[in-house]
Amino acid sequence: MDYGNIGVSYEKNSGSAITAKFGRSYNGGPIVYAGLFNQSAGTTKSTSWKDSYYYPACYSAVGYMSVVGQTTFNTPPATGC
Repeated sequence: MDYGNIGVSYEKNSGSAITAKFGRSYNGGPIVYAGLFNQSAGTTKSTSWKDSYYYPACYSAVGYMSVVGQTTFNTPPATGC
């Protein structure tokens, strides 16, 4: 059995504090978000998921960061091939 793993992090170098949440999706499925966090300049936030779902030999994982009142950023797809 394969286990899906993905981790995301964000280093904030300047600007006002933000409220955001990290998320992930596999194989183009729904985005699953973690809880909200606050972040100020000069800090790095990160999270990771280890999901015990079976995936075929090749799967695609995308990490997300949704900033409240702004936009959602995503990583390029990473494949498990």
